[in-house]
Amino acid sequence: MSRPFEMTLKVCGYDPVRKADVVKAAEDIWNFDNWWDQKEAASGKDVLCGCGQGNLVGGEEEADFAERLAEAVWKVNGSFCEVTVDATALESIPYDTFVFDEEEYKKMQRT
Repeated sequence: MSRPFEMTLKVCGYDPVRKADVVKAAEDIWNFDNWWDQKEAASGKDVLCGCGQGNLVGGEEEADFAERLAEAVWKVNGSFCEVTVDATALESIPYDTFVFDEEEYKKMQRT
């Protein structure tokens, strides 16, 4: 079974020398096609964020995916850094549907 997701990765306090390794490790696991980095104002630590869409397959759950991603980042970073993964299920995003029938059309024509 395949389920579409958007994953957002935030890595705070990584070793800046290993930035390319962190990006590669993450991209080996998921299609992160948008990357940006910044300094976190409160802590002054380097923050690296990535975002991308893809599919979880083989029955993998979001928590298992996030754990696997965090382990890969920690391994290449060589030490602890804070890893946050936001998983958004694309097939169940809240949405609104608006249907305008002929009665609505006539009502709008009168105003």
